[in-house]
Amino acid sequence: MATSLRRTGITTVGDIAWGTHLCQFYQSSADLIDMLVAYVQAGLEAHEFCLVVTPPPLTEDDVLSLMSQRVPAFQHHVRHGDIEIVAYDAWHLQRQTFDMQRVLQGWRAKLEQALQRGYEGLRGSGNSAWLEQRDWKDFAAYEQAVNTVLHDARMIILCTYVLDQCGASEILDVASHHHGALVRRQGDWQLVEPAELQHTKAALQRLNGQLEQRVRERTAQLAHANRLLRKKVDENARLRRQLAQDNAYLREEATRELAFGEIVGHSQAVQRVLEQVDLVAPTEATVLILGETGTGKELIARAIHARSRRRDRPLIKVNCGGLPWELFESEFFGHVKGAFTGALRERAGRFQVAHGGTLFLDEVGDIPLELQSKLLRVLQDGEMEMKWALLVSYGLTAQALKDGEDAQW
Repeated sequence: MATSLRRTGITTVGDIAWGTHLCQFYQSSADLIDMLVAYVQAGLEAHEFCLVVTPPPLTEDDVLSLMSQRVPAFQHHVRHGDIEIVAYDAWHLQRQTFDMQRVLQGWRAKLEQALQRGYEGLRGSGNSAWLEQRDWKDFAAYEQAVNTVLHDARMIILCTYVLDQCGASEILDVASHHHGALVRRQGDWQLVEPAELQHTKAALQRLNGQLEQRVRERTAQLAHANRLLRKKVDENARLRRQLAQDNAYLREEATRELAFGEIVGHSQAVQRVLEQVDLVAPTEATVLILGETGTGKELIARAIHARSRRRDRPLIKVNCGGLPWELFESEFFGHVKGAFTGALRERAGRFQVAHGGTLFLDEVGDIPLELQSKLLRVLQDGEMEMKWALLVSYGLTAQALKDGEDAQW
């Protein structure tokens, strides 16, 4: 069955689905016309083909006149063929004989024609005048057959019955074969639904509530999983950035001449130096390495790094004596793309690259005075919020050694 709802125009009914079969019990022609006008007008506005089988005592001309007075642009709909008004005997009877199969085939044929002409579906209005020619027991078979025609069809039907001509048993029969019965109570039209339909609706409401609860729970689970996934993605992105920084530094180092090797020596002086290396390597202390150029300050720095807890992170070397003065700050603290002429891409500073590892400042005494205050601030305050050990070296002159200063760190 099509799931789209159709506006009935009847306030107490509201929207209904295709395939709905309603009935109306009326006492006066005014009641009948009030309901029929609202019902037909809603169908015309929804671009549905409307078929009205005139209920006695109204004739086709009566219905046309009353509709013209109360339905906007009704004559336009008539000229366009949006509505068809048929006398009850012409629709239900042939030579005063009721042929159920002919009538049912008539509903099917009208629906097929409406769909071929581009209408949304068929909205019909019937009546029980034909029952005057038959016994009331024939009613049940016909109404059940109408429900079969309506099943999975883009069609709704409103049947009308004169209340004064129906006894209690007839009213029950009518209500039991329709999806709802419209009756006037205390001046207002009310929709009465069979108990079975009410129970079905209640069950559907319960199922809908359970489904909504499951959707809420599932949504919460998916939201939680999404948050965990986002954390994993962010962590992976951080690790990728860190790895890219390490790789960039290692590529730079690979292009340089590295003085890497074992420290060779068995003298007491060398052994004392190595003992001091083992002493400070496990700490996070800043180490000053003193000695003339060529005495192996970088080898000592590498030995300290190799024996520290930071050995799995890089040892970052900065040759302070080989840097142009104007590039000192960029080398230490990094820069963004376009910060100065030649800054073609963003670059991380050595402090950032050395995070978690060891930073070796070779010839630290060559750092410009104006930058030394910034360097001191990083060392004392740790404003960059990174964890590294700092090794610095200072080259002693030959005159200093001659004056009796030992090479130490």
